[in-house]
Formats: sequence, structure tokens, C-alpha cells
Amino acid sequence: QIVRLQALVGSSLWDGVGRGDLSSIESKASVLPRGGDVNNLDASQLAVAVTKIAMEALEGSANGRGAAVDSASVLTAHQRCLEELETLRRSYPQMDADVWSDTVAFVLHDWSVRLGLDTSTSKMSLPCAIRLHLSSRIPGCTRNSDRKFSRDMVEPALLLMEAQTASLSSQKRYEQAMEITQQSIRLASQHSLHVHRARNLLRLANIRCDCIPSQPTLVLPPLLECLSVCEQHGIDPIHAAALGTLGKIHLLMGNCRMARSVINAAMPSMIQAAPSDVVAGALLTLVKCDLALAREGDSNSTGGEQRSKKLLHRSMSMLSEAERKARDMSNMLMLLEIHYLRAQICNQLGPNYVPERDFASKQFVRVSKWLRNGGEINSLAKAAPSNLSDPDSISSITESLVSLSSKAMAISA
Repeated sequence: QIVRLQALVGSSLWDGVGRGDLSSIESKASVLPRGGDVNNLDASQLAVAVTKIAMEALEGSANGRGAAVDSASVLTAHQRCLEELETLRRSYPQMDADVWSDTVAFVLHDWSVRLGLDTSTSKMSLPCAIRLHLSSRIPGCTRNSDRKFSRDMVEPALLLMEAQTASLSSQKRYEQAMEITQQSIRLASQHSLHVHRARNLLRLANIRCDCIPSQPTLVLPPLLECLSVCEQHGIDPIHAAALGTLGKIHLLMGNCRMARSVINAAMPSMIQAAPSDVVAGALLTLVKCDLALAREGDSNSTGGEQRSKKLLHRSMSMLSEAERKARDMSNMLMLLEIHYLRAQICNQLGPNYVPERDFASKQFVRVSKWLRNGGEINSLAKAAPSNLSDPDSISSITESLVSLSSKAMAISA
């Protein structure tokens, strides 16, 4: 029991500096049998461990980092996460059912958003059902920014807010997404949850970047505050992710060389501990920088064309890695951008790459159609979960999502 408590303390320490990968390892150590009776574990301790394991797997940083994901036998990040949650729930019946069900709801919601499923509240769809489940656990948390939370409700509240923000951002309802994110920042600040505060500051910066890309300077205040919090508390992975966003801002401001320098400097930290989608986003920014430099090289004197070709071939390699990570996270919107960039690069590489350019263009159209149709969300309405506290009750909806995920990946393959 003492060893398990030590592992949980170690997990919290790693989590406090943003090292989710090492926090996940310590969390797993706290729930692994060590010759004692597993039923002696406290329910709240199990809940802490399970939440950390689940969130780390959800970010794509655990159980398969660096592994190939193009094989049908390999599970995606969300499938790995749900499988581990179900196993732990069955192994430890004393686990807090509410915390477990909230975590499952968030995972399912995040998966549906990344697949491009229609998350509008006008339909009683899967994402809507999950959102209602979460809202029932923490009533009114987003309707009153001054609401006081007890300590044990803070992290569930932040979890709900993150889920709602992801949903609203996918619908391009940026004003509401920013409002909820600002509430999250205030809530995290009140309770000195520095990792949550830094993460939501970065989220706010990314939302602003998405909704007003023509005015990148407006992104700087929350982004610089995020960098300051990370430096003050040693939160290296979020700091690296924020530098990736800073590189994107430099690119939007037309300084592709500075953007490339910033991201290349942060890339080792990103690869070591940042979520897969953060690394993929940084790779896409580097590809855009290389594309801009390649166009610039073509217009220069002797040797410019050869340098441009070299940059374009390097971009193709980075796109392949970004696609691998996007597929692991079932991120259809990112796959759409990858197909578009691949078509652009092949077009610049010349006649030998025309077939590949045409194929990438067709894939872009197919993924666009999928996203435009909401990922066939109507096929999931009948599988809306009625009781997320029971592992058996989520089987049908998980199977539906697995089927839709396979179909989505086939469309973009």
C-alpha cells in the first residue's frame, strides 16, 4: 500500500511539471498488483490513477508512441484508452463510478469531434448525449462564471469545459468557446492548478488563431502568459507546444524563417513528451514554411531550383509523419489539410508527380465531403448510451465509433 501511495505521489509530481508520459507510468505502477489485496486500494486513489492514464492515452502519448498505425490490427489512441479504462473498471470494482463514467464520456466525445461528427445540439446525437451526461454531473458550471466549486469538483468541471470547448470549436462557434476557456483559466487560477491554467491559456491562443488568422498579434497575450506560467513552474511539454503555436504565429506574420527556427528548437521537447497532435501540428507548420521558402528559392538565381526541390522532398517526409500521427488520433480535419498540402507539393515537384497530386486532390475532396456531411452522425443516434457507469452499456457506441473510424480512415487512405 505504501509503495502504491509513493507511485501516486510520483505521478502527481510529474503531472505538476506537465510530464504526462512519466505521470502515466507512475499511475500504472500504483494500480499494478504487488502481492497484496487490490481491494485495499482507495476508490479516490484509483480514480486519480485512472484519470491520468486515460488522459495520457487520449493525447496519443502513451501505449504506442512511435508505433506504426497503418495496420488494421493496431488500435487508435482512443481505442487504447477505452480498452484500458474498461479493463481497470472490471479489475477494481471499488473505483469511483462517477469519475470513471465522466472520463469515458470525455473520451467518446473527443473521439467523435476528431472524427468530424456533427456535434450540434439540434440533434440528439452521440456527442449531444455525452454532453448531457457530463452536464448532469456538474449542473450549471458553464452558465455562471462566478460559481464556487469544492476542491473535488474542480477537475471534473475543467474536464467538462474542455469537452464543450472542443465541441464548440469544431462548430466554429469561437466566441462561446473562448468564453468557456476564459472561465476555465479563472477556475484553474483560483485553485493554483498551474498545468490546467497553462493548457487553457494555450487553448485560448489557438482558438483566437483559428477565428482571426488575419490578426495574429491578438494571439500573443494569452500565448505569452502561457509561456510565462510554463517557465515559472517548469511545465516543459506545454511550453514546447506553446512554442509550436508561436512558430505558427510567425508564419502567419510572414516570417517563415523565424517560424522554422522556433519550431525546430522546440521539436525535441515536443517529441519527448507533447501529445501527438501537437507534434503533427508543428510538422505541418514546418511544411508550410518549406513551401514558402521553396517558392522563394525558385525566384532566386543559380541553385535556387535545386534547393527548392530539396525542401519539397523534405516536406513530403514530414507530411508522412504528420499523417501517421493524425490517423492515430482519428483527426480528420488535420488529414484534410495534409492532403491539400501534399497536392500542392506534388504540383510544384513537376510532371513526374502528377498522378500522386491527382490522388491527393481526390482524397481532399472525399474527406471534405465526409466533414461536410457530419461524418454520418445519424447512424449513431440509436446507439446513444443510457448508462455510462456500466462498462457493458458503452459497447454498442464504441463499436459504432470503431466502425465509423475505420470508414473515415479508409476514405482518407
